[in-house]
Amino acid sequence: MISKTAVSLTLLAFALLSATAQVTVKKSSVQVRLDAIQGIEGQYSTALLREHLTRSGVITVTPAASDGIISGSATDGTLSGRITDSAGSEIFLRNYTGDWRDNVNRFADDIVETLTGQKGIATTRVAFISKRTGQKELYIMDISGQRVTQLTRDNVICGAPALDPAGARVAYTSYRSGFPDIYVIELASGRRSRIASYPGINSGAAWAPGGRQIAATLSFQGNPEIYILPSGGGTPQRITRARGTDSSPAWSPDGREIVYVNDDPGSPRLMRLALPGGVPTPLRTGQAFATEPDWSPDGRRVAFNALTGGRNHIFVLELETGAVRQITAGNADFEDPSWTRNSRHLVCASNGRLLLLDANTSQSYVINNEITQCTEPSCSR
Repeated sequence: MISKTAVSLTLLAFALLSATAQVTVKKSSVQVRLDAIQGIEGQYSTALLREHLTRSGVITVTPAASDGIISGSATDGTLSGRITDSAGSEIFLRNYTGDWRDNVNRFADDIVETLTGQKGIATTRVAFISKRTGQKELYIMDISGQRVTQLTRDNVICGAPALDPAGARVAYTSYRSGFPDIYVIELASGRRSRIASYPGINSGAAWAPGGRQIAATLSFQGNPEIYILPSGGGTPQRITRARGTDSSPAWSPDGREIVYVNDDPGSPRLMRLALPGGVPTPLRTGQAFATEPDWSPDGRRVAFNALTGGRNHIFVLELETGAVRQITAGNADFEDPSWTRNSRHLVCASNGRLLLLDANTSQSYVINNEITQCTEPSCSR
């Protein structure tokens, strides 16, 4: 005979299972109501959270919400974030501690993932170059444009920044020694090390998935070619052998391939190469002057620059279908596309500003970081 206790436990388990099943139902896009975050830090937490949700591309903030109600309280470095359904049943509840901006950023990403199953980008960090001081220096910021930090004060040319996937280290090229060498800065400690200082060119570092290796352009054996070397420095392995210059490597998310730029025919084109020892093959971009490739984290797309109509614009190649779309337009130049972790948004540079660009809709937002002459953004994943 089944006891009342067993029945009760069975019913409780069924209820919990049903609740979980209800919560895990995902939609590609949702409508939510955002109630004002309460507490001392509530006003500016609400404003930043609204910005993140609006720019996510998958969440619409509206008074007539049908998919969730966002609320919370933020005081003294603690944010209690909550999502309920239209009937008031709790979908999500979590406490965050730390800097109020970090708390809001994490809450925003959790909202996106909880309601849509997609990755949020609010916690993304962006490294970039600015000439605001009269010389190109390296900076880092939140994707919202807040907490801008200048990382170098060398008063020499630097460029080609690359954040590692975790956002913990940034590689870049600097003329600090008088020659183009590759350096790595550990963001937590500020420690800087030079990992490539061979004769000639050392530039264009790109982190492999996992952060243990870097691909870069080196010319110590003569022609500028792509090499792979340990991220802490070490013996480089040459992986391309071609006439002309090979540059701007970008890894596939599984680490088995790279795309890069080759100018052997006289006009730069994108090449795809399996590792190790594959045969390079051209990517069919439909553009005569293609540069600055970046492989999306989901492996499906390659974004790149192309010169068209006398302006630099950003295009996206769908690898499965071969379709190519131009996602910027107008008389401005758009350059240096860098994917965010959701494989939908890119950060790019345009006329000294950094933009968040939706590759699906071509909608763009200026990242207001109060820094001028910005170029070469690189996003953490």
